[in-house]
Amino acid sequence: MTKKTDSPEFREPVSAIGGQALIEGVMMRGRTGYSVCLLRKNGRGLVTWFPYIAFAKKHPFFALPFFRGIAALFESMVIGVRALMYSASMQEIDPADEKMLAEQEKVRAKAERLELSGFAMGLVVASSFLLGLGLFVALPSVIIELFGLNEATEPFLFNLVSGFTRIAIFVLYVVCISLMKDIRRVFEFHGAEHKAVNCFEAEKLVNLQNASKFTTLHPRCGTGFMFLVLFVAIFLFAFVPLILREAWPWFGGIVLRGTTTDIIIQKLIIIPLHILLLPLVSGIAYEVIRVSWRYRETFICRMIMTPGYLLQGITTREPDAAQIRMAVLALNEVLKRQHESIIQDVPKTPVARKQSPVKKQIRPKTAVRTEKQSI
Repeated sequence: MTKKTDSPEFREPVSAIGGQALIEGVMMRGRTGYSVCLLRKNGRGLVTWFPYIAFAKKHPFFALPFFRGIAALFESMVIGVRALMYSASMQEIDPADEKMLAEQEKVRAKAERLELSGFAMGLVVASSFLLGLGLFVALPSVIIELFGLNEATEPFLFNLVSGFTRIAIFVLYVVCISLMKDIRRVFEFHGAEHKAVNCFEAEKLVNLQNASKFTTLHPRCGTGFMFLVLFVAIFLFAFVPLILREAWPWFGGIVLRGTTTDIIIQKLIIIPLHILLLPLVSGIAYEVIRVSWRYRETFICRMIMTPGYLLQGITTREPDAAQIRMAVLALNEVLKRQHESIIQDVPKTPVARKQSPVKKQIRPKTAVRTEKQSI
């Protein structure tokens, strides 16, 4: 059972804790919801708690291997977008800057709609997902085809080349955005998030002094997950044209003809199938991440995690003390809420004497906001 200390930090056995860097803040997610801690100009941390029930908890089917990776990917996108929009809507702006204030009001209204409307949230996630598909699936496939390498006739070579092209595009994208001042600041909060999580998973008391000693790298980072998704796709996508040629004689016929029109038809068939396979790809990548984390001391698992660590060398930067404090406050809020949840779930010990009825505590369904002094 979680033990509460006299200070605002809590410790409990290692459980699933994840996080994300935000605009001037950090989001941390646990079993019962997620917390957002934003750095204010006065040095204090504004902590907001958002109760959330995991999709896999409501639908146990998505707790099964491979399917849990699909649910985790979608939930990470939904919660990540909500937290990011919230952090943007809560930024402190000079009252004299009317243009920025007007923009912030638009962002705040959109953040409220996303929090209240599942349909609006779905549209944002779907549009972001489609943009990513166009950049990392369709574009490399078309480019490599234009260079004269046909996917239907040479599927393994084609997907090897196009797969590493996707990885190159991804790395180039990350490098380019890292040159932006505001993004570098976000990457510093990313490093702070990893320090706090590493401190917790090492079973140390999560505070500024302890968290500062840990690395900014983490084996379960989303950056490494994205790399694994792109890598797994190389091998899985290669089987698509092979299966089509064997199972569908008409497709084999247009491959043999090889006219420009036939190649266009091949792309119109293969690319949508690649998109349909992405949930399976993400499920496999998620399981690889879990196994690599469990056996992280072995040579093979260290090799699997190495590309993710190299990419994190770009997406994380050494944070300052104030940024680490925000990550510590956010994580401790999650641990505190989980501690309270455990206490509520413990059945009452029956007693002989009659007791006056006590109203059951109901968890809030809306965000709970508190302001805390940085520690």
